Amino acid sequence: MTNYTYVSWDLINEVSDGNQELIIDLVNMFYQQVPVYSEQLNHLNATKDYIALGKLAHKIKGSVSLLGITDLVKGMKELESLASEGREPQRYCEYIDLFNTTCAKATIELNDILNRIKIHSHDKH
Repeated sequence: MTNYTYVSWDLINEVSDGNQELIIDLVNMFYQQVPVYSEQLNHLNATKDYIALGKLAHKIKGSVSLLGITDLVKGMKELESLASEGREPQRYCEYIDLFNTTCAKATIELNDILNRIKIHSHDKH
């Protein structure tokens, strides 16, 4: 498979043990979570609920780590640390922007993976 910039095919394949149905499920779960997480990040930041923002960043970190989105794992770890202590709230928007832009770019790569899986499974039949 191709080397991707935002997601790690090797990690996705390892996490799923090569099970294509599981890969499809992981990707679809990511697609469903992204708009919800984006809305929650913005809401919690706007309402200054920094403890909840830190907890959400922790949750996102776990979710995106399964797809090998390392830049976002690092960013969410930083946001979690800052927000849970209420430090540097002026920077939280940077992390929310990082989430949105990275997820948009990761989605393009994940679409490519899904298309390759569909082509590969179609070739087998």
